[in-house]
Amino acid sequence: MYLLIFHDVIISKGRNQSILYDLSEKRLFKVPNSVIEFITILGNKTIGEILNSFSTYEKRILFSYVQFLLSNKLARLVNNVEQFGSQEQFIKGFKESLNISTSIIDSAIIDIKETSSFDIQGFIKKLTSFRCSKILLRFWGINMDFFKKAISCIRTSNSIVRVDTYLPMEMYSQIVTIIENECKLFNILVFRCDKSSISFINPDIIDLRKTIYKSTKQSLAPTDCGNISFGKTALIPRSDYILKNIFVNSCLYKKISVDSDGFVKNCPSMRHHFGHVDSVDLCKVIKENSFTKYWYITKDKINICSICQYKYSCFDCRAYTEDDTLYGRPSKCQLSTSSNQWKK
Repeated sequence: MYLLIFHDVIISKGRNQSILYDLSEKRLFKVPNSVIEFITILGNKTIGEILNSFSTYEKRILFSYVQFLLSNKLARLVNNVEQFGSQEQFIKGFKESLNISTSIIDSAIIDIKETSSFDIQGFIKKLTSFRCSKILLRFWGINMDFFKKAISCIRTSNSIVRVDTYLPMEMYSQIVTIIENECKLFNILVFRCDKSSISFINPDIIDLRKTIYKSTKQSLAPTDCGNISFGKTALIPRSDYILKNIFVNSCLYKKISVDSDGFVKNCPSMRHHFGHVDSVDLCKVIKENSFTKYWYITKDKINICSICQYKYSCFDCRAYTEDDTLYGRPSKCQLSTSSNQWKK
């Protein structure tokens, strides 16, 4: 009999520990590296052929691995492993779906402060021409004029289907009566609140995509992003997110941003910009190598991240790196890869 590891079980090997991602059941299993080494030697050999090459003591350990994989439905016993294809084919299929995507830009971040004065509607119309589907509006101060202009333009967009937003409580109190009717408005983070709470945009519908998070934080800023903690990486994200991380950058792939002064960037937190949104040719910007080079920086290419077991469920940050280089480790990561302990 052969041991077939299911194709949707993704292996992420770390320095001292590994993870098995069960994409179909949205589960994560922490395992010793020896389990991964056992899986890699399976190939086209039967379990008997493999076990016979080890000592009695080693056989007991390897047999426990087989039991673990079977009992957790990460694998099955089959008579002919070749008839099931390979995991490489499964992953290749996802990569091909990335390549045939019709969107030029997938997502955008727009930062706004009280004194922002760029043409937000012109930018959103350009995003529509790029077939962008998601926008994050981040209001660092009260600017109702920009909110109204943005929502008005997004309503008529034939590509944008989702808008998330950050905004202060003073501004939220002015839009609370209209948000339920804005079908493209999804998660809302409100800061400067008297107390923290979680509720839903439509109180009669429990939809985690349409949630209002209220925070007592007095201020938020672009520098708050890039924090990598246990809660953000150990919780299983969508299967397409993990597969996407194998091939492209989890944060910056097909993303464009405009900071609160109107400058075009990969991310608002980055220092380098490509010109002002009101005057620069965005069609040229998104074709520049200096802009797209971040899209294909995967975790397997980043210092330290490449030997971290959480690399495929973790998001990335190129704005804040330890050595301020293209492939530097995110400086706000709270995991010690030597001890596998998270900072508290």
